[in-house]
Amino acid sequence: MLKHFPQELPPVPAAPYVGGVEWDATNYLASHLEIVNGIIACLPTREERNTLRDQLRVSGWEKCMGVTLRTCKEKFYGGVHAALRCWVAAATDDGWDTRDVRCGPSLENRSPVRKPVSKKPIEVAPRIDMKLDFGREKKVTNNHDAWL
Repeated sequence: MLKHFPQELPPVPAAPYVGGVEWDATNYLASHLEIVNGIIACLPTREERNTLRDQLRVSGWEKCMGVTLRTCKEKFYGGVHAALRCWVAAATDDGWDTRDVRCGPSLENRSPVRKPVSKKPIEVAPRIDMKLDFGREKKVTNNHDAWL
């Protein structure tokens, strides 16, 4: 736990990229990765830690780390890369395969690429003539039919 629990990061100096939507969203994900790292670090056995990692892999979290988080610029998002390094170091110590996080998912682990759907000609919707005449006033015969 002491070796792999996420450490406090130094403050980020003010810069033009700090505080935007992308900055906030990326740091939000980095915070969650640090929480996951902390939870994994607190589990007492290697089997329990790897069981949780397996569940995270099945949920798509590892794919998010390997495809999206690892590709963000380290210059701008140092916290993301610090959390990824912590995750990879702890997983490696536990014998977990970290290749998908370090290098992105291999071709066999990636979702199949969907081919673009060919554009079919747009069919004209059929017209339905219900022969309703809303222009004429109807004579009300009783109070129950007034709303019709």
